[in-house]
Amino acid sequence: MTRIRSGLPAESFPQVTPSPVVQQCALQGVVTSSFSGVCPMTLRPCIEPGCATLTSRTRCIYHQRQWQQAKDAKRPTRRSHAEQQRRRQQVIDQPWCTVCGITTDLTAGHLEDVATTGREDGPLTTLCRRHNSSSGATVRRTPS
Repeated sequence: MTRIRSGLPAESFPQVTPSPVVQQCALQGVVTSSFSGVCPMTLRPCIEPGCATLTSRTRCIYHQRQWQQAKDAKRPTRRSHAEQQRRRQQVIDQPWCTVCGITTDLTAGHLEDVATTGREDGPLTTLCRRHNSSSGATVRRTPS
């Protein structure tokens, strides 16, 4: 008895005469979800180990949701409305870069790196975009 990757016996699927293009796709070792004459949606197993669910993407719906949640958990949270207002007010109160004095393309940057202090609500300073991006946080390790 032949089994398809979904675990069901091949005899449980209806017998349909595929088009020549679908037959060509079958010769290449892939299963397609459409008989439209091309292989637009090639079904393949989910890339997660042990999952045999056929999908047209890299992961099945269940594993895609898990992967996205794990990815979102690693990202920093979005700034609240109050934090956005605080940053806007900083640029209004000091409308020049504290490093070079330029008055265009200004952003509010932290005096103390958030990566080292962990505090998003720390004191701010006004910097031009060039200086704010070049002052990216670097966490220094102390030699042990």
